[in-house]
Amino acid sequence: MNGRFKNFDFTAFFNYSLGNKVINATKLGSSFYSGSSKNWNINDNFTIDKRYTWIDPATGNSLLSSSSIKTLGAEGVKNRLNELNANASIWNPAAATVMPLIDWAVEDGSFLRVNNISIGYTLPKNLVQKMLMQNVRLYVTGYNLYCFTKYKGADPEVDSATSTPMTPGVDYSAYPKSRSFVGGINVTF
Repeated sequence: MNGRFKNFDFTAFFNYSLGNKVINATKLGSSFYSGSSKNWNINDNFTIDKRYTWIDPATGNSLLSSSSIKTLGAEGVKNRLNELNANASIWNPAAATVMPLIDWAVEDGSFLRVNNISIGYTLPKNLVQKMLMQNVRLYVTGYNLYCFTKYKGADPEVDSATSTPMTPGVDYSAYPKSRSFVGGINVTF
């Protein structure tokens, strides 16, 4: 899209994607239990009442440990887990060696991105000719100005994973596209 008004000119470029899905692996990765990271799953996405847990808040101990099973018995552990997780809506795997993919982490990746906007001003000919030039244009351009999306991660247009950088649609702590601004002068002698 471009336009001109008197000595001003304007150019805008947008891109979009509709209907694509993004695996929010950052959200997924921060939700599962893995050995020494047993409390890693307690972040802003989760509250005790929504998240499936096997850690008893009364004791701070894992109900899946051999000592809990010995103390409470298998039936007691089962009953306590059912009591703690009566209202849980987010599944949280225990001791997963490979992060499992669940649909809770697949999000709408549709977006409309303001890729760049450029605004320029061309100095009047009578002023430019006094400086022994034919044309002088001043401009400023902004890149990646905004992205309209429902995606909860940093950028729906991602391509990152821990094993290969060529995985479109998988967001595992990817850096979002940077926003930048450029200004300049075009001079014709």
